[in-house]
Amino acid sequence: MKTMKRDGDRAAYHLVAPVYEWIEACYSGGAISACKRAQTAYFREGEHVLFAGAGTAPEALLAAQAGARVTLLDRSEAMLAMARTHFRKAGFPDPFCWHGDLASYAPGVTHDVVVANFFLNVFLKDELAPVLAQLNALRKPGGRLLIGDFAPFRGSGPCLWLQKLYWFWPLLIANQITGEPIHPIYTYQPALEQAGLTVQACFYFRPLGFGPAWYQLLIAV
Repeated sequence: MKTMKRDGDRAAYHLVAPVYEWIEACYSGGAISACKRAQTAYFREGEHVLFAGAGTAPEALLAAQAGARVTLLDRSEAMLAMARTHFRKAGFPDPFCWHGDLASYAPGVTHDVVVANFFLNVFLKDELAPVLAQLNALRKPGGRLLIGDFAPFRGSGPCLWLQKLYWFWPLLIANQITGEPIHPIYTYQPALEQAGLTVQACFYFRPLGFGPAWYQLLIAV
């Protein structure tokens, strides 16, 4: 495991890690968990799956339970420690973890599946293209890139403003705690096309299962 000088725990992720999944569930009304569970259909036995910006990675355990070999990449050792705890409680050996930035990860191999769950939104807009290029370079030819994230702004009037409020107020809090940049919700399709990827499928998820479709899962090849 490699520790980079740019340590994510300095951004106070160690304070968030123990309650991260609880906050995620309450804020999204279960939509984020549903998005991550839906990815299980794309994890196959024997495949190598990379989770970029893995966080506490409950979805990585789902991949392992499906027989995949998983690698977790995250800047926060506290987040990776929580992920290892999930694996141990389920009776699985510790996953391979890379403590550092995406740019520092150079495994010398490519992966069948690369997963970026709520990871791309921590970058500034002009950083998206190089980050997606890095993720794409880690994907085997014919492999899959899965992106779970917030769905782009849509609609008009009160519905649009409600979605913007829902997005921006927690982003302001995250900016103070972790340094996450403040920006609008991204539309990833143009950046994916620029990286030479095609969106094969897009699924939407709703808070509490019946709210507005404010979360999405993109499958790109």
